[in-house]
Amino acid sequence: MIELNNLIENPSAPIAVVGTTVWGITLSVMLAKKGTEVRLLARTEQEAKLLNTEKESTAKLPGFKFPERLFVTHDPLVVFHDVNIILMVVPSSSMRANAAWVNRFLNANSIVVSAAKGLEADTTMRMSEVLADEIPTAKFAALSGPNLAREIINNKPASTVVSSKSLEVSLAVQSALNSQMFRVYTNSDIIGTELAGAFKNIIAIGAGVVDGIDLGDNAKSGLVTRGLSEMTRLGVAAGGEGSTFAGLSGLGDLIVTCYSGLSRNYKVGLSLSRGLTAEQAVKNLGGEVAEGISSTPVALSLAQKLGVELPLTEVIQELLSGEIKTDEAIAKIMNRSPRNE
Repeated sequence: MIELNNLIENPSAPIAVVGTTVWGITLSVMLAKKGTEVRLLARTEQEAKLLNTEKESTAKLPGFKFPERLFVTHDPLVVFHDVNIILMVVPSSSMRANAAWVNRFLNANSIVVSAAKGLEADTTMRMSEVLADEIPTAKFAALSGPNLAREIINNKPASTVVSSKSLEVSLAVQSALNSQMFRVYTNSDIIGTELAGAFKNIIAIGAGVVDGIDLGDNAKSGLVTRGLSEMTRLGVAAGGEGSTFAGLSGLGDLIVTCYSGLSRNYKVGLSLSRGLTAEQAVKNLGGEVAEGISSTPVALSLAQKLGVELPLTEVIQELLSGEIKTDEAIAKIMNRSPRNE
């Protein structure tokens, strides 16, 4: 049984990170730098040996050496031994499979934190719901906010949100992750936090298109603002709190994802604006994942269930599927019947 107060009072207790993604490695390096023992779970023995030998990920984050307190292994018995906080940093498409496998090795009542910003395609579930399905004895939280990995690993300041229905869980994770350069806030609206994190990726694809065809700052401001409106409508209909979408996991993450050239989803939009298909845009990412591509049709399915209209999201999905070109997308948006804001 986990004593949550002990975790709050001992922020340097060991942490397990599942996923050698760019974000997973970044979180691992950041935590190890502040003195936490970090155990990063690799997919294979070969990958673990390579990362431990090179003391960096030359493929994903070259030049950023692993601190002494970061250890990589493919052995789950080593990773999860005596660890009570686990960060799940894998794509949403593989979250369920990873959670089902991890469940065999966890301590009872472990705290499992989703760091993925997406929705499950077949079920429209948020990641914490997927985790609850597969790890029923755990406690859950979601990590979300304006967190560009390559800025954070360069030791630039950032802020984020840890959300959980349990205040004690939020405080325990906050204590574990907070540092001088990574300011962690808490909230209890995990529905809103997760939906905001997934939805902002969709709007970022649109932002990339707007910039790619040089529609101007007025158009981009309109897209981001109306995108925030769609995000909020859907989130509130799903049970989230409207105020969450004005916070770091909502507006904060939306801004950085729509305006930064480091954003993968923004890059997808740029590729679409140049006439590339969604598949070609993904190839240009060099193996990284743009969650907005898979989240867009799932968000529309969820909206249909909840009776929510998402006109921007519909147009972005039509662009992704190749049904329309950019000039048709502009016409569909601008020719909609005028209405009250």
